Amino acid sequence: KSSWRWGDGGGDFLSLPIRNFTVGTFRREVDMDPGDLFESRYFLVLGDVDHIESCITSRNLASKANYGKRTITEEDSHLLAWQILDDGGALSIVGSAIDQPSDFMTYALPVNGSQPLFLFEDDNGTEFVSVDPYALSNTPYDGVTRYKGILGFVLPTEIASDGGNYIDLQSVFEGQNNYLDTNSGTTFLVVPGVSEPTSEILLGDVNRDGAVDFSAIQTFIAVLTNGSYQTEADVNQDGITDFMDIAPFIAILSGGQGN
Repeated sequence: KSSWRWGDGGGDFLSLPIRNFTVGTFRREVDMDPGDLFESRYFLVLGDVDHIESCITSRNLASKANYGKRTITEEDSHLLAWQILDDGGALSIVGSAIDQPSDFMTYALPVNGSQPLFLFEDDNGTEFVSVDPYALSNTPYDGVTRYKGILGFVLPTEIASDGGNYIDLQSVFEGQNNYLDTNSGTTFLVVPGVSEPTSEILLGDVNRDGAVDFSAIQTFIAVLTNGSYQTEADVNQDGITDFMDIAPFIAILSGGQGN
């Protein structure tokens, strides 16, 4: 049998607004043989790190459950690719394989300091994205706005790795009103999507300036680091962008022949 109790350490769930709870407890009891009992308890504490740590300390939760901080970097997470489709003016966003054409990519894991990118749909069938779950209403479930899910995680400019391969999320939806920016003081970044294939691909021209030279090195490293796919960076043409492309990339830069 299972029971739920939400509160602030002493209050009743029914007397607290659902968006303002601090600590939640899930207690599960599993009946074993007569006379035996297996019990486990989980605590869910919400807030920023300082607030979470103070709650754990003030309620002595550390003595009742094991916990620890987890650090997730950009290199720890794989990417999710997304395409923006236009159906008669009603835009929708669909998933894509990371080696197929896409408009932008997000992180699948909550990289430290990142924000979830929420997907909404209005009553006309047009979809919107925002880092604010209440961008269109006081609640995502107001009967007019339909909350559809999370499109992974995006990075505020100040915590993104220097030299990373990123573009401004606002620029992805430039000319459209489908990105709802309710925090104009912060720029959120995503990984560029994969361009549509063209008949002429210059292998090694990772920064796409029409030449293969040393200016392409930084972008080449960023593509390898982010785990994304780019045709120009797939120098050995094996269908993936990885460290096996380094040697033929160097060969092209030095005037040799890439494999």
